Amino acid sequence: MTLHNERKLINQLTQGSEKAFKIIFDRYYTLLCAIACHYVNDRSESILIAEDALLSLWEKRDELQDLRSLKAYLLITTRNRSIDYLRTSHTETWVGIDDINPNCFTSDDVLFEQYLATELELHIHQAINQLPLETRQVFLLSRNDGLSYTEIADRLHISVNTVKYHMKQALAMLRKSLKEYLALWLIFFLSSLQK
Repeated sequence: MTLHNERKLINQLTQGSEKAFKIIFDRYYTLLCAIACHYVNDRSESILIAEDALLSLWEKRDELQDLRSLKAYLLITTRNRSIDYLRTSHTETWVGIDDINPNCFTSDDVLFEQYLATELELHIHQAINQLPLETRQVFLLSRNDGLSYTEIADRLHISVNTVKYHMKQALAMLRKSLKEYLALWLIFFLSSLQK
């Protein structure tokens, strides 16, 4: 989602748009369940925590005019609610040190970095899948299989110049498709270096 579209969605949400909330719910629900599960190791509780985080977004919509990132807000809300659950859940069963999920102690920055990396990887795969068939074949043979341009040309029965053309096309198309995600990753990476 582009920053412009996210800003538009936030504006619609603050104005009480149920349609905007449904878009946000559909887009982030699965991710929030996965994040909650990292903390609490319980699928049914993770679902409740994710739903609670999203409901909280709706309930606080009037206060979110200056919100910069839905993802970051929902990620932090889910993390906090997961930790609250762990803090307040009363269980009579003994929990040994081996039963504790180490991800519960992951900092916000590390968790957000992992999330960004996962999302970037997903978008890279989507962008590669959108390349024209022959361009995609050339790109994958080069990047995944490590073949030289000559080896690719031999395998696909095309000229080396055609291989070069497809690689140039693939890189240009991927650069364009992933521009926003790479910029977001770079901003986060640089900000983490300054800490």
